[in-house]
This record gives sequence, C-alpha cells and structure tokens, in this order.
Amino acid sequence: MFRPTLWFGRIKPVPGQGVVRTNLFIPQKEVWYPDVPGGVSGHNFGDSRGFNPNAGPEDARVAVYVDYDNGVIVTRQNPSVDTATGEARTGSPTIAAAQRPDGTLYLRYQAVDPFSPGG
Repeated sequence: MFRPTLWFGRIKPVPGQGVVRTNLFIPQKEVWYPDVPGGVSGHNFGDSRGFNPNAGPEDARVAVYVDYDNGVIVTRQNPSVDTATGEARTGSPTIAAAQRPDGTLYLRYQAVDPFSPGG
C-alpha cells in the first residue's frame, strides 16, 4: 500500500487565525496521462467530485493545512492510481512557503503526475 507524500514547514505564528485547510482535487472520474511521443498512454482515477467543504484529505489529490496559531504547515499528496492496472505511485512535489511581515502566507506547490514521462 502506498502512503501519501507529506511535507512539514514552519512559519511565524499568527495568534487568533486558527487552522485553514484547502483541498486540491480533480473533478473528473478519470484523467489521461501522456506518453513520450505525445499521445495518450493511460488513465488515472480523479476524485470524481465537486467543491465540498466537508471533504477530507483522503478525498483530494493534495490537502494543505496551515495552523497559524502554532506556526505549522502540513501538506499531503495522495497517490495516483492507474485505472487499467490498479498500480499506485506517489509523486514528489516541490513546496515552498514565504510569509510577509503582516502574516500573509504565500505557498508554491508544484506537483506532477508520477505516471507521466519525465515526472
């Protein structure tokens, strides 16, 4: 069984701002991934849902939690699953955070399909 990719970062705490969670998701049931010559190589399962404020981290490709009170950022990227073979692969995202003096937070999250050639 594949586990999600996790990333942990610290920011300057901003007391009173609480915890903010966002989910990045694929609305379609399936999405295709390319092959090296530029065609379609296969399909992955999407999240097959729309916007849902009650969706948990397991219902998304990526979940981002920002705990402003404690100065913590945690991201979770779930594995991609090939629809034909059931093979699961976990990507290795690149994540960066920057914080302005007023507490505003900027996150850069770059992830690619682990089945796609070249990452």
